[in-house]
Amino acid sequence: MILFSGLEPEEDVMAAPVLLRSDYDAEGLRALAKGSRNPAQTRRLLALSVISAGGSRSEAA
Repeated sequence: MILFSGLEPEEDVMAAPVLLRSDYDAEGLRALAKGSRNPAQTRRLLALSVISAGGSRSEAA
């Protein structure tokens, strides 16, 4: 059953940026990804490394 919340999605509103931890840099995130045996975790770490290196969220996707 789907309940109506009464809230409509707002148009043209960007999500607030999420801050990355400062103790991991792009190189460190890539090293963690290299050692990961979980493919989903590897993809997430590599995406975060792109963002940490100054890339955009769309580039990371």
